[in-house]
Amino acid sequence: MDTLIVALPMARHPGRRADQRLETVQANAKLTIDHAIATLEQNHRQIRATIQKDCDASARAKLETGLNLIEQDLKLAKLKSLESDSKCLQTRKSPLG
Repeated sequence: MDTLIVALPMARHPGRRADQRLETVQANAKLTIDHAIATLEQNHRQIRATIQKDCDASARAKLETGLNLIEQDLKLAKLKSLESDSKCLQTRKSPLG
């Protein structure tokens, strides 16, 4: 008597779809954050140029101080975004992740 071999469909990994959705959400969030940072940097440059062109020395000094703080915040936001990217990559490469 011949043995009947039945091909059973492979069981799907239940967490795989959730992982893929999470990766998609993370990628979209990263694009949104990068776009927001780029937009803020562009606005910052435009404001700085306008201040240099249209303000007197006293107003320029006050506004430059505020712009310098904004510039520091933008640099921090970019750094945190890069750190987040690095952590996501490490998690994906981790055998336990």
